[in-house]
Amino acid sequence: MLINFHFLPGEDIIWVSSMSQKGIFDNIESCDISEFIDFDLLLNDNICNFSAVKFFADEEVIIAKRDFFGTIPLFFKVEEGSCYTFSDSLSGLLDVRDIQVNEERIHYYLNSDDLDKLQKTHLTFFEDIYQVPAGCIARISASCVEISSLNYLRTLAKKKGLVDIIKAKLSDVINQDSHVSYNVSGGIDSTGLASIHEHYLSTVIEAKFCALETGFESCNEKVYQKSFETKYDKEISFFEINSAIKQVTENYVNYSLHPPLLYSLVSVFDGILEGLKAQNVENLIMGHGGDSVLGHGYEYIAVLKRERNYVGLKKFIEKITEGGLLKSKFPDWDSFTRSKKRSISLLFFVFPHTKENLKYFPTFLGSYVKCGGSLIFFFFHVFKSLRSKFELNTKLFKINSIVKNNHLFKINYQPSRYPSVQNWVTSCTMEVFYNLSMLYNMRFVFPFFSTELLSISLLYSNEQKFGNGIGRAHFRRELAGILPQKVRNRIGKTSFDELFVSEIRNYINQVGDISSAHRLWKYVDADAYQRIVEIILDDEITYHRKVSLAHLIHRTLNIKIWLDCILKFENYENTK
Repeated sequence: MLINFHFLPGEDIIWVSSMSQKGIFDNIESCDISEFIDFDLLLNDNICNFSAVKFFADEEVIIAKRDFFGTIPLFFKVEEGSCYTFSDSLSGLLDVRDIQVNEERIHYYLNSDDLDKLQKTHLTFFEDIYQVPAGCIARISASCVEISSLNYLRTLAKKKGLVDIIKAKLSDVINQDSHVSYNVSGGIDSTGLASIHEHYLSTVIEAKFCALETGFESCNEKVYQKSFETKYDKEISFFEINSAIKQVTENYVNYSLHPPLLYSLVSVFDGILEGLKAQNVENLIMGHGGDSVLGHGYEYIAVLKRERNYVGLKKFIEKITEGGLLKSKFPDWDSFTRSKKRSISLLFFVFPHTKENLKYFPTFLGSYVKCGGSLIFFFFHVFKSLRSKFELNTKLFKINSIVKNNHLFKINYQPSRYPSVQNWVTSCTMEVFYNLSMLYNMRFVFPFFSTELLSISLLYSNEQKFGNGIGRAHFRRELAGILPQKVRNRIGKTSFDELFVSEIRNYINQVGDISSAHRLWKYVDADAYQRIVEIILDDEITYHRKVSLAHLIHRTLNIKIWLDCILKFENYENTK
């Protein structure tokens, strides 16, 4: 939906876009703000999952707020004559007569080191179109755009039951429409939602259940999915990935005008969504975001490190080691010595994995030793990692980081107090789901993306969440008798790396050879691209060593598809 704001005298105007209970995504437009909740509340209370825009006529100022989780995109374009156009999609804002790509945004997308910048950027892939980032507010005048973080939540007076809140949210969905399916991946969150429905709400409506057919033993969740089927005497429909990865990606890009901004492929969702449409399902309930919103308790590690509480940190790591939390990532875990298990846990949970945190390396090494980590294992691990990076050189990009000084914008981003949910993965993934909902006419429901749930989860201490070393103890405890024990007691998550690498191989083959004249090579080194493709297609190299490279190639091919989409617009315009 489009709405234009001109800096001219007149009435105040408000536009609200929300995940309504009445439809997929409703847009509401009105000149009478009394029809809505108080606008100040809308802006200042993140309990409200709204994106909203209001023009204050007397002050000649536009205030635009995007919801806390970035559930709904909020794009805007600066027009001539001090006119701003807002929309939840790019299609109505893009002028195909004069397409100018934003190379800075392309750089963020392609460069793994800059992916975090996608969370708090006002840039889109087009020069003259901008966005309000998730959880931010923009104050727009005729001469300036100021973007600031809304980095707080309303404090709740007391704890409520997590299951009670989730049950209420599910009731809101199923009371309005009986065509509902739950995605049951086998994890605690998705299976937990389906189990809460069957335990409390099955008499209201009969829901359907679906899952992805992975085809690989390394990412087979059927032992957990079967436990749900057995407990509640239900059948899960399994859908395969659409093998036409290139075509599905093209369909998505042609609709959204952005390359997909998520880890997995849109073809994964295409198979499920097409299968559900054949079953007349209109609402897909997903467990996405549950672990981020409710928390694991691992956050306590950062506190212990900051306080240099090595006794507490060592105790914490011992719990992780004894709980076998990393067992799913290391198939031979049971054969490791206690010292090796402890060293691996320290490297995994305490090591500064980001480039920015490497300045704390000496502090980490001291913590590592004081907590009983093996120096021999540590230096062997570092040597092995450096050798692997040298062998699988991932330098793929030609362009340097381009920072343009745009005098129109004043940016005041603050580090998030809730990094587990306010990050590039969450906001970009939600943008993809929004576009998929429109493209497939399917309503996605994310009960865990609730600021009420997040506020309540913050009332639990990290020790309460951490429990006996496998995390999420506060949620597991509430699910006793509801969630199948097999799922409730499961440790860690299943890796889908083998499936992802396999699909990227298919994606490469479907795209085929890319012309030497293609404008992709303005941003990507063709020789480096070919070397990485050869590695991914090499059957002698294990998929574990290809994962990071596969993500690079995934984003590179997505950019190629997107550039082809733009070229079609330009060619069409030139024929008119």
